[in-house]
Amino acid sequence: MILHDEVLKRVAEIAEICRRYEVIEIAVFGSALRLDASQANDLDLLVTLAPDAPVGLIAFERLRRELSLALGKQVDLVSRKGLKSAIRDEVLRDARVLYAA
Repeated sequence: MILHDEVLKRVAEIAEICRRYEVIEIAVFGSALRLDASQANDLDLLVTLAPDAPVGLIAFERLRRELSLALGKQVDLVSRKGLKSAIRDEVLRDARVLYAA
């Protein structure tokens, strides 16, 4: 699995962002996990929010932006609830947790 050292060094910062937005879990999936993608331009992150988290579209975009700044990479943020059934099983099987409350 390829997770850049820079990402792993920022786990505390990621955790703080997640707490502010009531994120239960953030996991990386997609090209950043494949051995052939050591220079991935972006990170695909799967986010699970607390059931009562007050996160609408604007806050979700702020969360994406803050994670992008913290990680130094473009972040594509996908809600666990929003996963399309065609890819759901594969994403959930391959995802690697970066943060869990």
